Amino acid sequence: LFVLDEFQSPELVAKTLDLALSKDVRLQDAPHLLGGLLSRRQMQNQAWTYITNNWQRIRTLFPEDMVPGVVSSASSFSTPAQLAKLKSFLAAHPIPSGKATVARTIERATVNVQFRKNAAADLNKWLQSNYGD
Repeated sequence: LFVLDEFQSPELVAKTLDLALSKDVRLQDAPHLLGGLLSRRQMQNQAWTYITNNWQRIRTLFPEDMVPGVVSSASSFSTPAQLAKLKSFLAAHPIPSGKATVARTIERATVNVQFRKNAAADLNKWLQSNYGD
């Protein structure tokens, strides 16, 4: 189950996302599967779109204390656009049982955005000079 979040093909990611909310995945495992997809850079935008489009279903399907776990992997977001979408969505869809989780998620994503802004050029230059072609 937990290697399903390794898919990179958009079609297989879509199937995995649908599977996560199906009766074929145990309820306690579904947030981990969604979070795994959400934490992987290659498919996190697809996973976030799916999660936000299916938010009402997620809120209905999962017990209240499991809902924060669905969004906590968005802490891996690292672009200003992703951070803006995250903040906007969570402001419009508060998670009362997950205030601390939401705050940590936003804080970590904010740090990632700042780090990427401040260090990306130097890191890319170093990687290129040490591991380039």
